[in-house]
This record gives sequence, C-alpha cells and structure tokens, in this order.
Amino acid sequence: MFEVLREGEVEEQELEPDMWAKVQKITAERLEHIEKKAKEKVEEADENAEPNPWLKRVGWVRHLKEKNPERLRAAIKPPDPNEEPELQAIIESFSRVVSRA
Repeated sequence: MFEVLREGEVEEQELEPDMWAKVQKITAERLEHIEKKAKEKVEEADENAEPNPWLKRVGWVRHLKEKNPERLRAAIKPPDPNEEPELQAIIESFSRVVSRA
C-alpha cells in the first residue's frame, strides 16, 4: 500500500498478511473466471492449420462458434452401460449393422 506524506511524496508500506491473502484470492478468482470464459467458446483456428480438407470444407468452427465446448463434449460422450443399458444396446446393435453393411 502507499501513503501520501506530502504533495508528490509517497511512502511504500508493507501489505499486512491478511491483506496479501485477500489480494491473492481475488487474483486467483479473476484468473479462474478468465479461463472459464475462454473455455466457453470455440475459437477459429488458422484455415491452413486444419488437419484435413474435409474439416476445412464443412466449416465446423463457423457453426459451433457460439456453442460451449464442454457441453458439446458431454453430448458426444459414450453412455455409461450401467446407467443407460437400453441406449448401450442400441449403439451396439447399430455398430453391428454398420459393420455388416
């Protein structure tokens, strides 16, 4: 902290330990918030860095730009066979049909 002694003069004071802890806590919270916001958006990459021409052609980033990547990952996560046995049976059956086709 700083204390004004006379006009133009400033004396630096040591932060109290509890004040320093507060500053660290606020800084950590703000950084966490920034990281969370960064994860909530699908960012557009350099077109030349796309892994293959198909991904470049379909333009997934344009379509998914406003979507939350965490929710998208959760939507494509395989089902837990213990929680959703019917869905697991459907997926296995569909896989067999596709394999035979």
